[in-house]
Amino acid sequence: IKLGLQDKLYLGNLDAKRDWGFAGDYVEAMWLMLQQDKADDYVVATGESHSVREFTNLAFGHAGIELEWKGEGVHEKGIVRSLSPTAAPALRVGDTVVEIDPRYFRPTEVERLLGDYSKARRRLGWEPKVRFRELIKMMVDADMKALEELRRAQDIIRKLSNGQKV
Repeated sequence: IKLGLQDKLYLGNLDAKRDWGFAGDYVEAMWLMLQQDKADDYVVATGESHSVREFTNLAFGHAGIELEWKGEGVHEKGIVRSLSPTAAPALRVGDTVVEIDPRYFRPTEVERLLGDYSKARRRLGWEPKVRFRELIKMMVDADMKALEELRRAQDIIRKLSNGQKV
């Protein structure tokens, strides 16, 4: 949306809470499990629960887009409240950038998922290192970098196909 490659993000249940975690932390936990003399079951989690709405607010915020929410249920929309100077030039305050799509609601929705990793901490000495806000920043930064590289590649292809030098 920031780069103008998409107009809107469609989501399901904004109030669903999840235990969001970094895959790299989870791989470390798996490696520690494999180092044990005896196999056992562990919960690998962060012990924190955050809503899809909170995730969305922070992700857009990191991209320089502050959202406000209007409406209720499937009619709720994320609308641009303010933009940082580095945000999307094509966006305007008041633009709708998030809408609810009932297709993304899970038929057997669990409202809140929260893991207890105390056994992994106790027996493996493991605990998550990447916190929620840092995870979102990492994800947005990675997506922005990949999309900017894609855009540069598309520009090069366009120039080459028009007979221009690169």
